[in-house]
Amino acid sequence: MGSALAEGLVDAQWCPPNELAVVETSVEQRDALAERLPGVAVIASLEIEHVDQTSGVVICVKPSTLKPWREWRRAGATRLLSVVAGLSTARIEVTLPLPIAVIRSMPNTPVLVRKGVSAIAGGAHVTKDDLDWAESILGALARSSA
Repeated sequence: MGSALAEGLVDAQWCPPNELAVVETSVEQRDALAERLPGVAVIASLEIEHVDQTSGVVICVKPSTLKPWREWRRAGATRLLSVVAGLSTARIEVTLPLPIAVIRSMPNTPVLVRKGVSAIAGGAHVTKDDLDWAESILGALARSSA
């Protein structure tokens, strides 16, 4: 789901490729993603230089491979869009050292071909701007009304 989301954002020109970073721990997967996503930073771990203070972090991993949330918070993220299956917004919020806007979504499989439908739910610290940010991301993978 993560690579489909990244590819969809690049295809939809949601942002310039050099403003997008993808974290992938597997060297083989990192090389493959770098080839498929020219101009996108495909990195092994998230560092502060990869997070714009006005942007956020999108997490798309299997729950069993999830690293501690503090890594994203230390990098300066102020909002988090989680599409991690089986991990509630409340559980994410209690693991973070400071309040952060957590938005939870579970996109359906058609996002793979940019025909997806997603619902979003905001956590305790979410503002309308945070929800608009999440909607803009998921909307890049959505079914067109045209």
